[in-house]
Order: sequence, then C-alpha cells, then structure tokens
Amino acid sequence: MTQLENDSFLRACWRKEAEFTPVWFMRQAGRYLESYRRVRAKNDVLTICKTPELVAKVTVAAVDELGVDAAILFADIMLPLDALGVKLDLVDGTGPVIENPVTTMEDLEKLKGFSPKDHVPYVLDSVRAVKQALDESPAHRLFRRALHPCFLPDRGQSIEGFCEDEDDDVQPA
Repeated sequence: MTQLENDSFLRACWRKEAEFTPVWFMRQAGRYLESYRRVRAKNDVLTICKTPELVAKVTVAAVDELGVDAAILFADIMLPLDALGVKLDLVDGTGPVIENPVTTMEDLEKLKGFSPKDHVPYVLDSVRAVKQALDESPAHRLFRRALHPCFLPDRGQSIEGFCEDEDDDVQPA
C-alpha cells in the first residue's frame, strides 16, 4: 500500500488515532462553487448523478478548488430507490419528491433484489471516472482506500468486489 501524504481522514474512519480530526463537507461540491453552478445551470441533480462525466467533473472540481484531503463522490442517497422503481424527482427548493412512496408491506417486498451493477451502474461508472480524473493525487489514493468502508451493503451481502479494479489494494486496517 502506498503511503499517503495525509491519511487523517481514513484513520478517523477506522477509529484510529489521527494527528487532527478531519472535517467532512456534506456539500463539498455545493452551490457555493462557481464550477458546480455552471454544471448545475445546464443539468438537474438527477442528470448529474446519472452521468459519470458530470459526477467526475463536480467531484474533482471540489477537490481542486477547496484543496481538501478526500474526494466525496457527488451522488444522492435516494438513487437506489429511483433505480428500484420508486418514482423520484429532486425538485429545486423542495428536495426529494416521491411519486409512489413505500407505504405497505407489498410496496416494501417489491424493493428486494438490489444490485449495484444492475440498478445503478452509473454510480459504479462514476466511481471509476472520479478515480481516473483524480489520477495519482493524494486525494485519489485516499478516495480508493476510503471507498470500501463507506459502502453499507444489505444484510448478508459482502462489499468484496463491489467496485474495485484488479490492481486495487484496498485493505482497511
């Protein structure tokens, strides 16, 4: 494993002692960045989330412009619902609007069988695009190693092989 210039973020994720406590910018590629506003002026949030090139552009721009230690993938937590058929729209000024909310056990049963490769391949492609766009910067190495412990698989599922290249040496300590 390559030594990182600053591994404080990962050390904190793994509950190890770190030189300082890293800060997580929830909206790292947020509306305060001019580069994001330019992309957003031409695209709605779901379009950005489903377009790997746009995800990479806004994710990497935040790293470049803010000088942060870790890249935070531009995505929305609601994407799996949309992929499973729960009609979703992200409305400006309102937030997520769900056309067919899950209100019954029957609705819940319909959500089984989620597969990232089948339901949200654009997220996996976005991860690859961000990794490529970051090249070998410290944030890239950190992004590669932080990726795995951040995914929360469903009961009984493994994150093994979720989105890794053959040469990835991701090994949480």
